[in-house]
Amino acid sequence: MTYGELPFGCRDCKVTPWASGVLGTAVDVPRIRTVEMNVTRDSTDLEGDDVKIATHTFGRGLAGSIEAGGVNVACRMVLEGGSMTTLGSQPSRITTYKVLGDQAEGYFKIESQMYGDDSGDMHFIAWKAKATNGPNFSAAQGEFGLTNCDLEAIYDDSVSPSRLYHIVQNETITPIV
Repeated sequence: MTYGELPFGCRDCKVTPWASGVLGTAVDVPRIRTVEMNVTRDSTDLEGDDVKIATHTFGRGLAGSIEAGGVNVACRMVLEGGSMTTLGSQPSRITTYKVLGDQAEGYFKIESQMYGDDSGDMHFIAWKAKATNGPNFSAAQGEFGLTNCDLEAIYDDSVSPSRLYHIVQNETITPIV
């Protein structure tokens, strides 16, 4: 066994917007609780002589979700393309977040970090994701508010060959940049 094979928990997560084919500035997803990504596949069978002769499978993308504690406006702007304004000064500031009908939702890179129980850490990077449902907000009596968002990722064709995701295992803990 090597380092990074036993990731534990979810220590950090950042989303980085794509703008005109270039990655922008990473935005923290504070109080991250879960990041889940699953490879979606298609397959095609070759049949002949009344039997299945071969099956060809291929990755189509990723599907998953994130959950974080609270409501972070900077993160929501990356996830769904809204805008934020802040008026006033301490202690009377007012921040307003708006999602309008003429705002486009963009793609973003998502990177999560898990510390290794066996030393180091592991980073999971989905290169080109988009929110497909949410971000949703929930509030309930006696519980902290949570933000949930379903995601899908496609192949990033800004490089050749295109890339879907990377798993990076670091021997020492390495922050997301």
